[in-house]
Amino acid sequence: MEDLKRYRISAFMIDDFSEITEILQEIERRLNQNNIFISGSAEEYGVFTKEEAEDLIKLLSARLIQDEFNIISGFVKKDLLQLLFRNTITL
Repeated sequence: MEDLKRYRISAFMIDDFSEITEILQEIERRLNQNNIFISGSAEEYGVFTKEEAEDLIKLLSARLIQDEFNIISGFVKKDLLQLLFRNTITL
């Protein structure tokens, strides 16, 4: 198991097969704790214009990205994609 550490792989010894479910649930919980799903659609925007509503989503997404959250959304606009890639991808 020690040789796996050089590849940043953590190995666990388990006593019972049923422990695998608990381990996988914990891994899932840790992976999803910074993910935020944003979804919605509207025909009417109340007191807001369509542009104001879209700006709200852009500002909210930008702030969440600043705070190191991962945004999952079906809302795709060119400027939002550029914002996401500019703030999340480093080469």
